[in-house]
Amino acid sequence: MSLTMEIENTPLLAGSKQDFWNEIPKEVKQAINEAKEELERGEGIPHSEVMAEIRKRFLDF
Repeated sequence: MSLTMEIENTPLLAGSKQDFWNEIPKEVKQAINEAKEELERGEGIPHSEVMAEIRKRFLDF
């Protein structure tokens, strides 16, 4: 199952009666779609790497 399908099928989103997608600006939709495509191509940064960088920058004084 793709990451996109996993996100779309989460209980939090699946149980929603309103579709926020219809309420957000076109530019935001484009940015979200671009990010989803990057993730599908494997171009994302793993959470563990992001958190390690945050810890390095802000917690290691």
